[in-house]
Order: sequence, then structure tokens, then C-alpha cells
Amino acid sequence: MPGWHITTEPVREKGLINVYGIVEEQHPDRARLFMQWKNMDWPVLVDSMNLLETRAVPLTILLDPDGTIVAINPTQDTFGKLIAELESNGAENPQDRWSPRITEAEKMVLAGTPDSLSTAIGLFEKSLESLPQESGDYLSGLMHFRLGVALKARDESTAASPTDFSRALHHWQSALAADPNQYIWRRRIQQYGPRLDKPYPFYNWIEQALREIADRGETPVKSTFPLTGSESASPSGESPKTETGNHTPAEPDPDGRLNRVAPDTIRVSTVTIPENPAPGRTARIHIRMELSSPLQVSWNNEAAPSGLWVSFGDGKASPLWIPWTHYPVDTAYSTENRLFDFEWRQPEGSNASPPECYAIVNLCNRLTGLCYTARVDIPLSTE
Repeated sequence: MPGWHITTEPVREKGLINVYGIVEEQHPDRARLFMQWKNMDWPVLVDSMNLLETRAVPLTILLDPDGTIVAINPTQDTFGKLIAELESNGAENPQDRWSPRITEAEKMVLAGTPDSLSTAIGLFEKSLESLPQESGDYLSGLMHFRLGVALKARDESTAASPTDFSRALHHWQSALAADPNQYIWRRRIQQYGPRLDKPYPFYNWIEQALREIADRGETPVKSTFPLTGSESASPSGESPKTETGNHTPAEPDPDGRLNRVAPDTIRVSTVTIPENPAPGRTARIHIRMELSSPLQVSWNNEAAPSGLWVSFGDGKASPLWIPWTHYPVDTAYSTENRLFDFEWRQPEGSNASPPECYAIVNLCNRLTGLCYTARVDIPLSTE
């Protein structure tokens, strides 16, 4: 897009053309940050549900003033000829003349409120159940993909259910199984999966963008949902950063003496990608911790660092200590969901056991004022 932004700038300023960017991205704020970083000023639309049914990107389409497609992925020569024709004919500034036909479920996802997302999920589920047998794999895949988008959006909202992420992943994998050649669907799974499955680093530009925007004296676009470890990880062939650095961390509670969190204080959900890793296959494990009663109990951000401890039973991989780092600015107490993720290689053999995992958390009881550190045991399964 930056190249087309430079190429089209003179004719955009003359009012000869309108340019719109469309991104197949789950998080609109990341697109806004990229546009701010590159000083790009045209409108960008977010097609998180792949309503265009695009199979791969980038895709550039030229339309004439009547809405007729002139070229797909045009050359500079083709673009120049269209502009010359517009200038010679004195064409009026083109207007939007096309309105996509979208379903009620898709409208509810675009509305983006917790209630509308729950409505969309129900509508998509009913549509999948009633899908005619003769409709074909692609339409089924499309419905699975969009249902996954709705579930992941709700997973990041105040109405999140502990199973939303795992269900989103299940439907995205069902979509890809229906059409393995759909790059957009595969890319959404790779975003949260292990490094081995990533063709390139998707978000390695964000740190540079934030730094350069701040150096210009601007306030960067605020992220509504921080990058997970899987999203910022490099592909396996690119010497990725480890979650713990180059040293073996010290276990925070080796003798298990910390008190366990009281039942019903924290809801824990786990997702493994792929769902059932074969022996020898690398998987990414996502863990989500949610306060069950945020009006009564909150995270204590002033105590010693909290985080996730992971040990591997095969004796080959070093243990991990993954500290929680996404603390709200200048806030002693908070109630956000806390997300961790790490990679694990399923050992060979039928008796292989999953990693052992627990979290160290710092909590405060808002009713009594009591603050304390506790341990949350997190059972993992390879099933």
C-alpha cells in the first residue's frame, strides 16, 4: 500500500480518483497504527469476515467512474493510461455506487457490541445447521470462518466466554479444511499458531512504528488488544526470541508452598493449536485467566511480578517463566483478562505427558482490602 499511496498522491490531490484500502485483519487498530506510521491518509476499510471472499493478498483493483473494473493488479502503464483518459475527459470526482449485500449476522458483527456479537454467533450457528447439503464445501467454510471471527471478537469484549477462543479456532480450522487454498483463512490461524507454521513475521513492524511515531512527537494509535506471544513471534527459521531469554529461570514455587487461589476466584481456559498435535509436532498453547468476580477481587499491580511457569517432562526443553507485562499505566489495581502463550513440541511415544504449568498471581480483595500472592495450578491436556 505505501507504494500506491505515493503513486496516486498527485491525482488524488486533483480529485481525479478516490482510493480506499481494505485489510483482511481481525484488529482494526493495528491497521490504523500502520497508516499513522506511514503517513497514509486515505480511508482504510477492515474486512475481518472476508466479505470480499478474497483468497490472497495483495490485490489491487481499478474501477472507472461508472464502476466497471478496468484492471486487476494493474501495471504502472495501465494506471497511467486510465489517469490520462480521466484528465482528457474531465471526469467528475467518482462517487460510491456499490453497496455490498450482507446478512443480518454480518451486520451484527460489524456493529461490534457485546450483545450484537452474541446475536451474530447465534445466527451463524443456525445458518450452519440449516446449510443445504448441495451448498458445497466453500460456502460451509465461509460460514465457519465468519463464525470464528464473531467468536474471537466476543472473546476480546466484556461479554467473553471462556470457550470463545477455542471455539473460534475450531471453526477457523473447519473453514480451512473445507478449502485448504484459502490464504486469508490460513493466515488467521497462523496468527495465533506456532512459529513453524508462520511464513513470515506478521507484526514485527509494530515496535519500530511506535518508536518512530513517538519520535515525531505524535501519540501512537492505542491498541485495544495487545499482541500475544504467538503474534509477535518470528518464524522458526529466523532465530526467534525466547520467552525467557538465554538463561534458565528460577522456579517461583518449587516446593508448592504457596496457597492455591480459592475456588471460583479465577476462571482459566486453555487452547492448543493445533488441537491434537501429533507426536513430534510443535503446538502453541494459549492460557487465559479471567477474574470471576471483578467487583470483589482485582489484580494487584504493585506487588512482585506475576507470571506463568512451565516445565516440560521430556528433559530436553528448558523451563519457561513468562512474566505478565501488560500492566495498565499508573493503575495499582485492574481487572483485565490475562493471556499467556508458549510453544511446546509433543514428544514421541504414546506415554508422552503435557507440560506442567501454574501461574503466580497477586490479588486484592476489594471488600476487605486484603492483598495476597497465590498460585493457580493449570492442568493441560493433549486431548
